[in-house]
Amino acid sequence: MDQKGYISGETLIHTENTNRVVVIGTWETIEDWNAWKKNEKRIRLDAEINTLLDQPAVYESYVFSKYRAAAEQGFPPPLQKMGL
Repeated sequence: MDQKGYISGETLIHTENTNRVVVIGTWETIEDWNAWKKNEKRIRLDAEINTLLDQPAVYESYVFSKYRAAAEQGFPPPLQKMGL
C-alpha cells in the first residue's frame, strides 16, 4: 500500500466458489504498476503465496473504458504510451 502511485485496492471473492479470488489494484500510472510488478520483494512474496495456490496468480492490466475512448481520440498522451 505504500508503493509509489498506489491509489486503492479491493478483494472480491466468488459467491459460489470461495477459492476464486480477484484482487483489483488501482494505480496512478501504468509505469507505477509495472514498477510494483517488477519489485523484488513483491516477486519473493508472490512465490511464497503461489505455493499455497492451486494455480499461480495471474496479473493483467486494464484501463477504465472512458480512458480508452479518450486515448482513441488522441487524449490524453500518457495513455497513448500504453498502446491503447
